[in-house]
Amino acid sequence: MKPVTAEPAGLQEQIRSGALIAVGDQVSVFTQDHQEHKLRVTGIDAGYVSSGAVRIPIDSITGLRTREFSAGKTVSVAAGAAGLAAVGAFLAALAAVGYI
Repeated sequence: MKPVTAEPAGLQEQIRSGALIAVGDQVSVFTQDHQEHKLRVTGIDAGYVSSGAVRIPIDSITGLRTREFSAGKTVSVAAGAAGLAAVGAFLAALAAVGYI
């Protein structure tokens, strides 16, 4: 997770505007009571960040960490999985005709 560096007021404004986090993002939210809330955002509205039944007032947020999406890592994992599936299918075909 990547920490977001901003004063609480600026951080809160960026959250309200939608410039910082969006529905579906995985975040760690730090609040004025020194609690950390790890959540997947399901809504940002009416002054709250929501994750299911959990609603955190934006005005109480003092810090934030966001998970960064890495297209390169995602493509590498997908390509690796596809390659393994292809090898498995090839070996199954060889076994079906009695070569292994």
